[in-house]
Amino acid sequence: MSKEKLSISEMAKLRGISVDTLRYYDKIDLFKPSQVDEKTGYRHYSILQYEVPGTIMELRQIGLSIEEIKQCMQNRNLKKSIKHIQRALGKID
Repeated sequence: MSKEKLSISEMAKLRGISVDTLRYYDKIDLFKPSQVDEKTGYRHYSILQYEVPGTIMELRQIGLSIEEIKQCMQNRNLKKSIKHIQRALGKID
């Protein structure tokens, strides 16, 4: 893929999630588009953001709440992320 920017529908299709989910993540400041067109309000994502929704989905699958995921994504600290994941895995057991 040589394209550097993705529309919201392209990102949703590539990640297998809904456009509404991406809009929700934007609204709650979990995953923001790299650019929003001031005139149209269209969201555009950088191809470099491709992995972020995947990470969010994986963290949801192991039981982290949206708030816990926000903390993980904002801090992006390996030790803190491991603690959140271990806590979630402990709940699964």
